Amino acid sequence: MILDTLTPKQTDIWIKNLNKVIDVRNAVKKYHNDNYDCTEKLFNDSYGLLYKAWHGIDDFSDLYLGWDGYYRTPGSLTFGKVKKLGVVPDHLLHYKRSLRYVYRDTRDTLLERLKQKWEHYATQPFQIQEGDLEMYQNLHVWHRELKDILEEGGVYDEAFNLDEDC
Repeated sequence: MILDTLTPKQTDIWIKNLNKVIDVRNAVKKYHNDNYDCTEKLFNDSYGLLYKAWHGIDDFSDLYLGWDGYYRTPGSLTFGKVKKLGVVPDHLLHYKRSLRYVYRDTRDTLLERLKQKWEHYATQPFQIQEGDLEMYQNLHVWHRELKDILEEGGVYDEAFNLDEDC
């Protein structure tokens, strides 16, 4: 069922917004990786061989991230917080614990396929079907959740803001 037809200008806005969602997704990946690297360096600089041997860990990757945002040593439920690492902020915690797997397993592929499809039709009037409209609304939701992660970390760039629809 065709709901509406976009002009090439409107289609261009949709494609720009899709590209911005992909850009903000890449920025979140970079922010996450930088945060991981800094935390790993802090852990390795702060805790020596004796601490690691006492807790039965070899390196930073042996720690797990608790529901409360603290890194913990293996086998500890309430004790075993690695205090020098501090608390992971809420949005980044949600990303680290679950959201990054959703993007890696499904959404990244979906975004790339959608980009190919929409760019194919960019030169002609694009007929919107119900699935296209739902996907465009999902883009706004995904952009918001990714934006929240970057804003919480203080690294959000206003260039990632979505353009207004015509």
